Amino acid sequence: MKTSTAIKILLVDDHAIFRKVTRIALNDFDDIDIVGECSDGCQVCDFLDENDVDVILMDITMKDIDGIQATQLARQRHPNTKVVAFTSHSGQRFKDAMYVAGASAYLDKGASPQTIKETATAVVNGDNVQKRDRMLAYIRVHIPFHKYTNMTIHTDEQLQAIIDEHSKEMNDNK
Repeated sequence: MKTSTAIKILLVDDHAIFRKVTRIALNDFDDIDIVGECSDGCQVCDFLDENDVDVILMDITMKDIDGIQATQLARQRHPNTKVVAFTSHSGQRFKDAMYVAGASAYLDKGASPQTIKETATAVVNGDNVQKRDRMLAYIRVHIPFHKYTNMTIHTDEQLQAIIDEHSKEMNDNK
């Protein structure tokens, strides 16, 4: 039986069989509640407008609106809803695009049900899941390569300093 505090998850994937398998795999957890499914990015915001969702497990490659665009739209319209990229794409450009669009974490479709549950729980609780990856994605996408190519970056604080400096430059140039 699902608890009243169960994390409400929306599955977004263009493959019905994958949505079904994911639903079955997560159904054993009392603190996870699959509240719906969407087969493409176009359906996501409409679903969110009508339903309470804590976490979206979002595929990337879908027809019409892909997971990157759907993530950006969902986060703009429903900023409290977290997005976890859940995809077979392992390329850095996909990861960067999802993080910049607003994803809180990135999981491979081969992730175990326990890992999915732990990641969903962490992002709902506001934990800094994959923080370093998100910061590096921001830098790779938004900051000119020549500004950081010769730097040696050891800490998250150094990454944050680069982001803060870039943000200040952007604001000063407005």
